[in-house]
Amino acid sequence: MAWPKRGTRKLLIDQIEWLYHYVAHCIFCSEDCITVGRNGRPHYLYLVTFSHHFDHTPGHVVASIRWAIASGWSAENGPDRGLTAINDGFAWLPPGHRHFTDKPADNSLI
Repeated sequence: MAWPKRGTRKLLIDQIEWLYHYVAHCIFCSEDCITVGRNGRPHYLYLVTFSHHFDHTPGHVVASIRWAIASGWSAENGPDRGLTAINDGFAWLPPGHRHFTDKPADNSLI
């Protein structure tokens, strides 16, 4: 994926540069979402929320990256994953799900 110049921001986490792109009202899910990754690396995180109280701040993006890495994800080895802010933490969306419209009917998360 080529990172769009407009709307893409950089973060430095543990001396590693990360990029994130905020999309207001994604065309697939009509909710806000953020794509997170590293330039030249094949795998991405897709941040969405089941709550309208999620704050799309750089601090939350950093927290989501740290949570994903601690949970075994990497931009080098992937896989592409969707995650959401839930309660005071994060949760993976089911494999292959990355948009609000993919939300399971029973609201189950893994």
